[in-house]
Amino acid sequence: MIAPATDATRSAARDAARLRAAALLRLTQGTATLKEIIEEACTEHGRPLLRIGLRQLLIAQPRVGAKRADELLARTFAALEMEAPARPTLGWLLDARAGGRRFVAFCDVLVRRFEAPWPGFPFAPNPSAQPPRGTTTSKGTT
Repeated sequence: MIAPATDATRSAARDAARLRAAALLRLTQGTATLKEIIEEACTEHGRPLLRIGLRQLLIAQPRVGAKRADELLARTFAALEMEAPARPTLGWLLDARAGGRRFVAFCDVLVRRFEAPWPGFPFAPNPSAQPPRGTTTSKGTT
């Protein structure tokens, strides 16, 4: 038989839910970064944050929608060469048994890669800045 929930247990559950909601709100408002939320989750006080779903955490960020969050998670699981768990949480991401591999893959996916603005950058001239062939320049050359 399961023991009935006590007032203390209900209060602790409410406090944990309130902490998670506040963290997501700070992330949405831009007063906290994803890095700060993850760091807070690693503290004793922030343990309830470990139950936040990764998709929810990504969507809470400004300019990240459901489609982008799903893409980032899919790329994370592809980098880890694994099937996606049913509901990956911050706790799953930071689980010490993974040896940091999950967290590193997640961070690697979040970091935007620099893409050259044109082929040969920075050594080749910008092809869109060059006049088309057959036109004259200010000096009268072609």
